[in-house]
Amino acid sequence: MHCFPLLAVFVGGEIVDMISNSGAVAKLVLLALLAFSLISWSIILTKWSRLRRARAQSGGAATLRAVAPGISEALITTAAGLAAAIPAVIAYNLIGASIREFAARSDDFALEVLNAVEHSQAQAPTPAEMRR
Repeated sequence: MHCFPLLAVFVGGEIVDMISNSGAVAKLVLLALLAFSLISWSIILTKWSRLRRARAQSGGAATLRAVAPGISEALITTAAGLAAAIPAVIAYNLIGASIREFAARSDDFALEVLNAVEHSQAQAPTPAEMRR
C-alpha cells in the first residue's frame, strides 16, 4: 500500500494491496482493461454529446419539403424491389409445391410397382410346385 497512496484513497487499501502484490501479467491485464474502459467512456460521452446536439439542431427542421427527395427515392427503390421479389417468391412457392406433388406421385408409383412385383412373386409357383 506504500506505493499507491492516492489510489488507496479512491479505491480502498485492500484492493491496492492485492494489485501491488499481483504478478506482471495481471497488472498488464488490469492496465489494458483500464485503458479500454477509458476509451469506451470517452466514446460514450462523445456520442451522447453529439446526439444531444443533433436533437437540438433537428427541432419539427425535418419538413416534408426537406426530406421528400430522399423519401421519394427510397419509395421508388422499395417499390422496384417488391416488384421483383413478390413474383419471384410466388413462382418459387408454386414450383416448389409442384415438385413436392410430383415427388409424392413418384413415390406412390414406386410403391405400387413394388407391391405389384411382390404380389406376382408371391403368386408364382415355386420350383417344387412346378415339378409336380
